[in-house]
Amino acid sequence: MSSSARYSIPTKDKPETPEILNCDKHGDYEAKYLDSFRDKTIVFTYCPHCAKEKNDAEEAEKKRKQELEFLERRNNNLIKAGVSKRNLGKVFDSFIVNNEGQQKALEACKQFVNDVSNSRQANNMFLIGSVGTGKTHLASSVIQELYDTKSVRMIRVIELIRILKETWQRGSESTERDVISFFGGLDVLVLDEVGIQFGSETERMFMFDIINTRYDNMLPTILISNLDINNLKEILGEQAVDRLREDGGKVLVFNWESQRK
Repeated sequence: MSSSARYSIPTKDKPETPEILNCDKHGDYEAKYLDSFRDKTIVFTYCPHCAKEKNDAEEAEKKRKQELEFLERRNNNLIKAGVSKRNLGKVFDSFIVNNEGQQKALEACKQFVNDVSNSRQANNMFLIGSVGTGKTHLASSVIQELYDTKSVRMIRVIELIRILKETWQRGSESTERDVISFFGGLDVLVLDEVGIQFGSETERMFMFDIINTRYDNMLPTILISNLDINNLKEILGEQAVDRLREDGGKVLVFNWESQRK
């Protein structure tokens, strides 16, 4: 076999039957001929099986890089949507179920995703209970399930209040109304760490405005808190909680031991 992968010969010298070449890996194979211009013929001497293997390997590597780039972009966007790096990849299948309460919480969150995905009215949900019991895990799973098809955001309430206060600064490009409209119009909003942030009646009214806007728009909200429902009424106000409980809003109590132990 020629040491080069291809070479040219005068077309008149092209053999009537293909030359038989040999590959150390794949055995005998026929040379390939391609008539070119100026009475020249290109003789391809490389093994077609080796060429296919090389092409398949290059395509697989290209696909692998594209998938990694897509995953990196998606993860970066999920982080912008409020899913922490720690919770990236925490999905429904990785939620540990050891008791009836955990099973009930998992099924409720899956049903929430199913309803939103199919444009059915989804119930608001309160995920309340001690730290480390999987509330944020399930909420992050919801965001990751819906991110590709719906507008979703998960945000700590203290951060939401900070965004509001930034609109009060001179030169701000956004107004308080803009913030309320944005968070009030998302397909799904998850409010995390509810109950540790309120320092003024203004902040409480701001939260009511967002909840009420979502209520008027019939858009589902998920609240995560370490407080029980009665304490949440004191923090958010009965009007806000009543709006979230209306039409079957669910209270899921995570009353088992921390999973971080």
